[in-house]
Amino acid sequence: MALPGPELERALKAQAEFKVALAGAQDLEETRRLDAAVIPTWSGPLPNDVQREELDAGGVPAVLLTPPGAVRGRVLMYLHGGGFVLGSPASVTTPAERAARVAHVCAFLPKYRLAPEHVYPAMVEDVVTAYLWLIDEGTPPEGIVIAGESSGGGLVCAVLLALLDGGHPLPAAAVPISPMVDFELQGASWQTNAGKEGFVTHDLVRQLVPVFLPDGDLAKESPLNHDLAGLPPLLIQVGDHEVFRDDTIAFAEKATGAGVDVTLEVWPDMVHLWHDFSYLPDAQRALERIGRFVEEHTSGVAVE
Repeated sequence: MALPGPELERALKAQAEFKVALAGAQDLEETRRLDAAVIPTWSGPLPNDVQREELDAGGVPAVLLTPPGAVRGRVLMYLHGGGFVLGSPASVTTPAERAARVAHVCAFLPKYRLAPEHVYPAMVEDVVTAYLWLIDEGTPPEGIVIAGESSGGGLVCAVLLALLDGGHPLPAAAVPISPMVDFELQGASWQTNAGKEGFVTHDLVRQLVPVFLPDGDLAKESPLNHDLAGLPPLLIQVGDHEVFRDDTIAFAEKATGAGVDVTLEVWPDMVHLWHDFSYLPDAQRALERIGRFVEEHTSGVAVE
């Protein structure tokens, strides 16, 4: 087996330093400031040729990114991670734009509400609202793909289920990236991959769960435990060294068994949030893969 390259070592070092800094944070406010200051630096700034616009998507703040060549009526909605407690569109702005550029679509990044101020499923409701706003504004559902990483990947799954339950039109496809789909964190990789991750641990995520879901039933709320029949085509990516790996694989297998068109990609050696490191070759390849998937599923849409 090939040894990890210098870029991956650099990413792991950055995550390890972030883990140390997180451990020293005194409260949630400081943790949020740290998260906002560090995560966006991993992927770097937007290219100068991207148009950036702040929107009000039916009461949900959002950012719209329009790279050169974006086709009207095609949108990649991209949901940030952060355990439903941290994060903002700024943490995924550059990765979302990179995938959108490949797909020739706009990237749409809702700023959903966070816990503990707003507990689960407030964030699900916000993304559903923003999605339906896109449709009301003229973007056809067949021109939309919803993607997200980590808790944002789990949010992708929860939003799809909410759309199904509500009888709303589904997007053309979806891309859950390392999704948080089991709030009980039962997959074996939470232990077997514990020493391979840069900063995500069972204890860290276990501390976040009661913050965003203080009174709910963990098993009932977990997307993994729902009937997945009727979901749109899914491209699911996860790193082989992630603690989220086995939960992600279990979700992919269950969706496949329910008749969903699922493409599961387990990326060798990759750790949580690897898409965010602009200098990591596998991050570039994974985002290109997502872009091609988005283009494949929206290429028939054009709005005058």
